[in-house]
Amino acid sequence: MRIFALLILTLTLLHSTTISGEIYDADSMKVLNNTIVTVEGSGGHIILQQLSDSPYSIDVESGNYTVRAYHFQNGTLTYYSDYKVLVNQNNVQLDLVLLPYELLSLSPGFTPPPAVNHANLDGNSNNTKDSDPPYLLYFSILIILILILALAYWFFTKKKIEQPTEKFEPDHDCQVVLKILRENEGRMIQKELREILGFSETKMSLIITELEVSGCIKKIKKGRENILKLVK
Repeated sequence: MRIFALLILTLTLLHSTTISGEIYDADSMKVLNNTIVTVEGSGGHIILQQLSDSPYSIDVESGNYTVRAYHFQNGTLTYYSDYKVLVNQNNVQLDLVLLPYELLSLSPGFTPPPAVNHANLDGNSNNTKDSDPPYLLYFSILIILILILALAYWFFTKKKIEQPTEKFEPDHDCQVVLKILRENEGRMIQKELREILGFSETKMSLIITELEVSGCIKKIKKGRENILKLVK
């Protein structure tokens, strides 16, 4: 008995034929996914129903069939088409081009197709292989990022500009040096100034460097001597 059943199954598989092809909408000829495809036998009863992406593929035995394709959006049938197919032992290439159901329903003599269970099977025409990349979205994100970076740069730059600079307050030694320079028309040789003050070369160099960095004096090299000039 098992051998007989296996033999019948083998013969059935050997005689099975594949119907396959792409699924398009007639408006834009874009590929449609999430489409319900049914196959009806000669008696009009549905022998197969499946939710298919494009390309679809259906295995049937030889015979006469009606292939119907339904595409739903938000519970409403938006695209539909049906085809009569004669299947023999050769595979059948059948591209399904779905027409707007609203226009079909207005055609004279149009017969509504058999109802199918489309619960949780609604298609979305936006899920097509030829959908355009969201360039506008990418461009908008790029503009937003540029604006954020520009605002951040402006904020930190403004904060840096508005940050008050520390006012230089010379100590006692620096004040003495500045006083002597003012009394000598704002110009003196560094060596002569050091001899007047009695400072060591190291201490004098530190004071001159501090006053020069703060912008109070300017040191001019002339031969082997440094001339100190009062700036302010």
